[in-house]
Amino acid sequence: MNNDHEETMIVANGFTGIDVDKMDYFAQDARSVGLPNSFDWRRFTQTAKIICVKDERNEEFRHICSRDKDAPSLYEMFHTRTLLYRSVYRHKTVIIVEDLMKEALRKANHVIRVNGYPLLECWKNVDAFLTLNDTIEDYILQLSDEKLSPPLPPPNAPATELFDAKKIFARITERQLPKFVGRTGNESNDHKKLACDFVRDKGLEINESYLKSKEAIFNFGKRGEDPIMSHYFYYKENPGIMPKPYKFKKEEVSSLLPHQLDETQLLWYYDVTEHDKECTSNDEAKTGSAIMEILLKYFTSEANK
Repeated sequence: MNNDHEETMIVANGFTGIDVDKMDYFAQDARSVGLPNSFDWRRFTQTAKIICVKDERNEEFRHICSRDKDAPSLYEMFHTRTLLYRSVYRHKTVIIVEDLMKEALRKANHVIRVNGYPLLECWKNVDAFLTLNDTIEDYILQLSDEKLSPPLPPPNAPATELFDAKKIFARITERQLPKFVGRTGNESNDHKKLACDFVRDKGLEINESYLKSKEAIFNFGKRGEDPIMSHYFYYKENPGIMPKPYKFKKEEVSSLLPHQLDETQLLWYYDVTEHDKECTSNDEAKTGSAIMEILLKYFTSEANK
């Protein structure tokens, strides 16, 4: 690593994940949603030092090191990250809205062309990519069939896909979202089959395609690894002498720290809106809400096991 590496690590630290970009958006987002943020970024920046360290190949590089007593505070930063992911970034409603938006954009892929590129291929061209922004949803909703790009085979595909994309975005706007019914761990149990059988045992028929799961992963940013174990610290020694960097062992920081730093959950949703549309077309009673209540009971009982 060259000696300019620390300049990059200040903003985007792929080595430990400790950088001012995280500190900034953690502080802003926690304040915006009313969540606690106990990490003191001011103290971190005041006590951080750039010290030469050696990597596994015995090559020297300059690393941003922290005071030894700042280790617990750095764990608080990653705890704040996990809290924000659970409460905001991977909230159950955020996950399903993101999923619907991705589905709508996939439907509109061949309907919209930017500088000659289909919507999902705009990343291949800088000018086309920079043209896209948050107004794409409004653009799709206001787009009429007459304004479509030249049809791609089959000839009626663009109009059908545009209608589907509009319908999905309208569902998001009107909050007709698939309903959250519970969460499970990422174990091997076939909860979809078990939950559907549970509903059928109650005398109701369920369309399995309306019950789906979405994965939510929570960790400290390094896929289960402890980022603090990659970070270098220093003791406060003589003011005129550059301190020697070292790494902590977890037990040296505290015996109360968590041992498992990653978790995968499956969030389950039932599409009551689509179920009731199907029932209406078949002149049946709308049973979507009743099925949702039964699914809630199933996943609640699974969570309490």
